[in-house]
Amino acid sequence: DPEIRRIAETAGQGAAEALILKFALDAQEAYEYIKDLLVRFDNPALQDTVVRVGRQPLRQLGPGDRLVGAARLCQEYGKKEAIYAYACGIAAATLFNPPSDEEVPELLRIRAQGGLDAVITGVCKIEPNDNLVKAIKAGFVTVSQMRENKSRDSPDFGDHASSPDGSVR
Repeated sequence: DPEIRRIAETAGQGAAEALILKFALDAQEAYEYIKDLLVRFDNPALQDTVVRVGRQPLRQLGPGDRLVGAARLCQEYGKKEAIYAYACGIAAATLFNPPSDEEVPELLRIRAQGGLDAVITGVCKIEPNDNLVKAIKAGFVTVSQMRENKSRDSPDFGDHASSPDGSVR
């Protein structure tokens, strides 16, 4: 999907820029690494499925893990477009629901009881007044619209419809 690809590129670019600044990394190596990751995601021979990449959403939504941790790093270095891209990734992770994942029932329970806010504060450990919350909520709207559009084309894109507050319908 071109829109998902654009979001992933923006996130990767921003994270690379922030890592370069934080750790004085070689810029060319950092950008090559991001480029390689994106090539691998596109390679059907690798069979890097969404289910495999998205597994264990509660862990991945943790405050120091790949989504929230990267968003925080981009926040620290003012990478606004990347913050929004990661916010979309965080929002997508809150919607992750393959039946084979052992963490999904708990994620769905948290969302059903408290909506997106419960996931943001309880799982991601982001304070309600943090600017990242606003970005995640905007990302949730974007991802929900993408998901809705995709489900019209592919009925098994997701089993649980969501309202704008992140609760399961």
